[in-house]
Amino acid sequence: MIAEKLRPGDTIGIASPSKLVTKEAFEPTLKALQALGFCIKLANNLYADSWGYAASDTERADDINQLIHDDKVKLILFSGG
Repeated sequence: MIAEKLRPGDTIGIASPSKLVTKEAFEPTLKALQALGFCIKLANNLYADSWGYAASDTERADDINQLIHDDKVKLILFSGG
């Protein structure tokens, strides 16, 4: 199966599966995606800090699973890690 082409208005989900990301560091990426016309859905724990990781293992897994199961999300990007 070939994925459909992304179009302006499509939703991109963003999660951080391991590495901590700060709002300030990631803001330029969000602005660039929005300038291209995409809607953004941030994972609940994207900016969480758990000893240098983005939230606990369980919270990070939940974030990814929630984005996978959201029918509006057409693409999932990871902030790093």
